[in-house]
Amino acid sequence: MDKGSTKYSLKTKRRELVFLAYFEGQIDRDTAIIQLNVSGRQFCRLQNKYLADKNLRHKLCNRASNHSISPETKTIVLELCKTKYRGWNYEHIHDSLQWRNEINISSDTIRIWSLAAKLSLPKQRKPCKYMRREPKAYFGEMLQLDGTFGDFLGDGRMLCLMHLVDDATKTSLAMLFKAECTDSAMQLLYQWCLKYGIPLSIYSDRHGTYKVNEKHKLTLEEEFEGTEIRLSEFGKVCERLGIKQIFARSPQAKGRVERKHYLYKDRCIKEFKLDGIKTIEEANEYLAKNNGFITRLNDKFTVDAREARTACVLPTPADLAEQFTIQNTRTVRNDYTVQLNTIVYQLSRKSVVNARAKVIIKQYLDGTMAIFAGKYMLQYQSIENYVKPLINHDRTSNNNQVVPRCVQRMGQHFKQHYKPEKTYRYSSSSKQLQTVGQFYGG
Repeated sequence: MDKGSTKYSLKTKRRELVFLAYFEGQIDRDTAIIQLNVSGRQFCRLQNKYLADKNLRHKLCNRASNHSISPETKTIVLELCKTKYRGWNYEHIHDSLQWRNEINISSDTIRIWSLAAKLSLPKQRKPCKYMRREPKAYFGEMLQLDGTFGDFLGDGRMLCLMHLVDDATKTSLAMLFKAECTDSAMQLLYQWCLKYGIPLSIYSDRHGTYKVNEKHKLTLEEEFEGTEIRLSEFGKVCERLGIKQIFARSPQAKGRVERKHYLYKDRCIKEFKLDGIKTIEEANEYLAKNNGFITRLNDKFTVDAREARTACVLPTPADLAEQFTIQNTRTVRNDYTVQLNTIVYQLSRKSVVNARAKVIIKQYLDGTMAIFAGKYMLQYQSIENYVKPLINHDRTSNNNQVVPRCVQRMGQHFKQHYKPEKTYRYSSSSKQLQTVGQFYGG
């Protein structure tokens, strides 16, 4: 009997034992229903069947299916697979049986029969062999970045502990955040650059914080600017700092930072609980203080690099803070306002910018914001209850006089079938077309 019918017979046998105990008075009706895990109506049906047949086996038990393949056909197919079609793949055998022998059997059935008769062996998948990668030669050549979630404060909240690990020396830096997002990644990298300097490269996974995974066609402006791929906000910061981004395709590729997860989860939670730390601010202060948790870990687990020189460039705090910004380009409206994240900002009348001009809004890590027009910083103030001015689309003036319209003159046949040019989201503007003409000499 096959595996499926064996499971069914065991289930039926257990039900028969329950009914036998029920009719002998060993258990009551409610206990029998609970053990059978059926409803009351189904219990009555099974009870009537047991009283009539003295068993609960299905009528079709141990009977062949009406759609089963005859044993003669199976014998012929196996004989052909053993002699004529020996060594062929199953799909090829299926096509040949259908074309030459007029036997229509699926390739999966042929495979099952051949394996059962030991005419072929199951395909062995060779295990992947990963060669051990040598650590980098000097400090700051490559950092590994990742985040892990856990109940670090013991209050039921799943928080994200993000940490950077130097590939050459295993020096680490960690901070606790609410989520693995752009702000948390930038805050951690800022603290690393402030303490150790700017690294050469960062090795991370393909999370949306570090890499733009959506594929959209680049606009014409981006193509003329030389943009090949879209960058996330974290990627733009890395590009401004000259940090190369490397994206891993598996967790094992960045094993050094993955193994640090277990170390932090094992020790951080216990020490936070021992010292009574309850907030994220207290946890980050505890991790970063001198002779604190991270300092003790680095003293214990840090190794010497193969080369003594370093690859990090240590900038000034002011220059570093200027690079760690989220920059958004906006167009100045006719009422000298710009909008960012549903908040409208009114520019000063003394600004050196005109309406419809482009400005850059910079958001710093400390929460402040600045608006720039070129190299000039503009003064602004936020508007709480901003009402967008209505545009009057009526073609009548205030004194109800109809504005005269242009009338097509006779003989201007080229205007009869004129249709306005359609505008799409990524369509080229007239300025773009002029730039294209100058570029190609048109």
